[in-house]
Formats: sequence, C-alpha cells, structure tokens
Amino acid sequence: MPVEYTEGFNPRHKLWFCAPIGVGVTGEAELAAFDLAFSIDCEDITERLAGVMPKGFKVRDVWPVDQKGSPFSDSVINSMRIALGLSAGMTTDRLQSAIDLLMARTEIEIERDSKGSTKTINIRPRIARLEIAETKESVVIVAADLIRTNEFGVRPAELVGALQKIAPGVELLSAHRVEVRIIRNTKTAKKGGEIVCQKRSS
Repeated sequence: MPVEYTEGFNPRHKLWFCAPIGVGVTGEAELAAFDLAFSIDCEDITERLAGVMPKGFKVRDVWPVDQKGSPFSDSVINSMRIALGLSAGMTTDRLQSAIDLLMARTEIEIERDSKGSTKTINIRPRIARLEIAETKESVVIVAADLIRTNEFGVRPAELVGALQKIAPGVELLSAHRVEVRIIRNTKTAKKGGEIVCQKRSS
C-alpha cells in the first residue's frame, strides 16, 4: 500500500483514527484515514487491506476524502453509540427507573486521574441518551449515545459507575461501539458536513 510517511529520523505512517476505543471496548463502527503517495482505486485498497487483516477485523467500506492530513482534526463534535451489556440483578423496570433518575440530573460528577492529579468532571452534558434497548437472557443491553469533544469523552466504566450509585446491583459486562458520528468544521475543512460510520444490519 503506497501510504505516505512523515519525514525525520523516525518516519511514521500518516495514519489517523477517529476517537480510538479504550481498553476492554469492542467496536464495529471504527473510522481510520491515511494519506497515499499516489491515488489508487478504493476497491483495490479494500482488497489489499482485507488480505492482511487479523482474524475478527473486517473492512466495511473505503472512500476518498477531500484533504490531506487527518479529516478528524477539524471536527467539532464526535458522538458515538455504545451498547452496554449489564448484569442488573433487578427487573428491567427498576433498572430503567434508575437510568431515568440518573438522566434527570444536571450534574454527574466523576473523578479522573490526569498527569499525577485528580480532576472532578461533570459528564452529564456528554450523555445524550441512555435507555434499555433489549434483554438477552440475563444480560440487559443499554444504548448509550455519548458526545465527545476535543476536551474529553465519557468512558463506559465511568458511566456505569455513576449508575451503580443509584442501582448498586448493576455490573458492566461488555461495551461495544456500534456507531461513530462526527461533524466537520466548515471553516477549516474543504467540505464540511457529517461523517457517519455505523453497524450494518446482517
């Protein structure tokens, strides 16, 4: 693949990921971008990548962008939908009531360690939606729409930790990202607008 490299003593691929998922989180709606030294067909790129992808990884789509460099750096909002798998130890009605109480708050404060110090952060403005989506045997799937800016994003464990203070029996079993949505800044990008990457129905 004719991927461009940075210059200097330690050249690196010009490769970028949009809001990389954290440790312990899986996903099937992940966005990446890279610069090419010369143009090649998108179908050719798909075939080349598919031939070397590790087991469990799949290229869903490839398309050209209108600029060199990261197309994500000029985005003003990144939002994502994460499916949280919870062991609730209570009825779904009680769990939804606990979720409603949490979402009714104007502030949800968590503590986060950063550079040797502890910061208190209000994550409530970053939670757009939180509701039960479905139940699979003993696991409750909760859909969480989370907003991420250049300042910070909400971690699944932090969100469930806040919910545990209202519903102590809740336990996080899994976190799976199913959608990424970014808004490109029309002042700095050659083309503004929305980029959406989401789980495809099987």
